[in-house]
Amino acid sequence: MTKDIFDLEVATIRKALKTLCPSLSVRRDRGTAAMWIDITGSGKYGEFTEAEKQALEKFGIPYGVNFAGISPEDRRYYVEKAAKLLGIELPEKLKNEYKARDEYKQRIEREAEERKRLQENCKHEWKLEPVIVFPSPGTRVLIRCLKCKKEQIVEKTELAEYGVILGVKEV
Repeated sequence: MTKDIFDLEVATIRKALKTLCPSLSVRRDRGTAAMWIDITGSGKYGEFTEAEKQALEKFGIPYGVNFAGISPEDRRYYVEKAAKLLGIELPEKLKNEYKARDEYKQRIEREAEERKRLQENCKHEWKLEPVIVFPSPGTRVLIRCLKCKKEQIVEKTELAEYGVILGVKEV
């Protein structure tokens, strides 16, 4: 995600919240929470006034005594809700970004379904993967199907059951 898309999202939400209650502070958070939208009140220590609480409730944002936030996962929902509240169309950049995200998600889901189908119908040829180390050394190993790339963790004692191609000097 680019900075300008995030700035558009913050601006849209800010405009809607300021319409409901001009005294709310809406800004992007800092540090490790940089992708969150931070909302604080105008009272002492950022506490919310009754009017600010009502605005947050009307907008559907859960809040504490002096803080409310919108996570990166929830941001799109609130941007679309803000646009609806303001009676405006989403900016073209946001529409295109959301469309691209939807298409990407659909492609990933399609690929996952295809991989699942392939793995379910595969006559597996297992190979031991020698690189992976597990916490209990010597008892569990990773095997991967040469055809469908399915991976599985098994006990060393079960390798014969899977017909594993060893391909390594020591198991």
